[in-house]
Amino acid sequence: MNLAIVDSGIGGLSVFALADAMFRREDSYAVSSLTFANASPEDNYGYNSMPTRVERIETFDRFLNRIFDRVKPDLMYLACNTLAVILPETDFFKAKRCPILDIVSTGVNHLCEELHTEGHPVALFATPTTVQEGRIEKALIASGINSNRLVSIACPGLADSIAADPSGQMTEKILCEIVQSESRLHKGNLFAYLGCTHYGYRSEMFARVLRKFDLNPKILNPNAFAVEDLRAWLASHLSNASKGDPELSILYRYRLPEDTKKALESYLKTLSPAALVALRNYNYCPDLF
Repeated sequence: MNLAIVDSGIGGLSVFALADAMFRREDSYAVSSLTFANASPEDNYGYNSMPTRVERIETFDRFLNRIFDRVKPDLMYLACNTLAVILPETDFFKAKRCPILDIVSTGVNHLCEELHTEGHPVALFATPTTVQEGRIEKALIASGINSNRLVSIACPGLADSIAADPSGQMTEKILCEIVQSESRLHKGNLFAYLGCTHYGYRSEMFARVLRKFDLNPKILNPNAFAVEDLRAWLASHLSNASKGDPELSILYRYRLPEDTKKALESYLKTLSPAALVALRNYNYCPDLF
């Protein structure tokens, strides 16, 4: 079984690391290879920078086909909210070349469970593209959640800061400014949904900043939910397979900046030692597109 985890940034590496830790801890999953593939064409030019939706879809579709031909995954997990909202419009998805699970579907399903048990409002923190597409909010409303409970908050620059700011000082400053400027948030209990996989690395910071503004958050991090969904899918497909530790690889089209590598090492070292080794030996692949 070959499994590929895809993201346009660094957040999906937490899913990659958590999945690896699960495979090594539990005895039920015969995953021979686990690959993380970064879908951004350049370090300083990602999907949120692209001027049109058409360009985002065409670029992502080209990447998906190239990764499939290179890795031959039996399952892809799309650990990127920004790309998950455009996934259904890619030719790759329409052709059903490979089973794909995605972080938006994962997050919405688990978030619905929480929202149906408690009546708190929910702050949906996400990238501008994810907020603009509105897939998370629409899916929640379709499941019966009152739209008055939902506050979608675009966070420009926050993901980039998390990737390049090991100390967290700049990230906390940006997050404070975002929360302070959001007049739709009212004091008291709320769910805080981390709608970008980068944000999971700073979940404690989200809680701390929100409390600073007299909000009492329950942090919902879909990165952890993703591993639960992978577990369920694999259990239904590999129940009688023999177990073996996976071979890990990380693919980037561009060379990782040193600040990003330093930040990632601090994030991954407690999640999976093997993932940290894979990061230090990542594959520079300029032909990913």
